[in-house]
Order: sequence, then structure tokens, then C-alpha cells
Amino acid sequence: KSFVFRQFKHTYIPDEFFVQTVMINSNFADNLHSKKFDDDHEACLRYIDWTRGHPYTFKSEDYDELMNSGCLFARKFSIVQDDKIVRKITSTVLNG
Repeated sequence: KSFVFRQFKHTYIPDEFFVQTVMINSNFADNLHSKKFDDDHEACLRYIDWTRGHPYTFKSEDYDELMNSGCLFARKFSIVQDDKIVRKITSTVLNG
């Protein structure tokens, strides 16, 4: 508990750093997929398209692109603009 408070006391967005910090400082660090610590997609396995938006909001027609990205996470989605993509990805993740 004191480690967490010490590490994140002055952090602006601690929720975005918490899991990564705990993981790299744990006995599981050797099991990490990649130990690259930069913004490259291989380091964070997060797919964000800054070329088509700020960031781009993925839609149903982007499903194959997302599934073939090699990433575990993606940003950004809007259930107001297109809830089908969210439902389709959720179904794929839960049902295979």
C-alpha cells in the first residue's frame, strides 16, 4: 500500500500507469510480452489511429482492421456513433 501511494502521489493520471508499474515491479515482469517502454504499438499493444482523427473513432467497417492489428487494446469507440462495432468485438472476445 505504501509503495502505491509513494509512486502515484503526484501522478496526474495514475489509473493509466498503475497496472504497468505494478507489473514491472512484480515477480511476473519476466512474463511480459515486450519490455519496450515507448509509444510504439508493440510496446503497449494499443491501436490508436491518429491519421484519420484526434483520435479516429472506429466503426463497424473497421472490424477486420482492428482484428488484424496485433493489438490487445484499441481507442476510440463511440456507442452513440456505432454500437455495432462494440457489440461485435465484445462477442468475439467472449465467444471466440
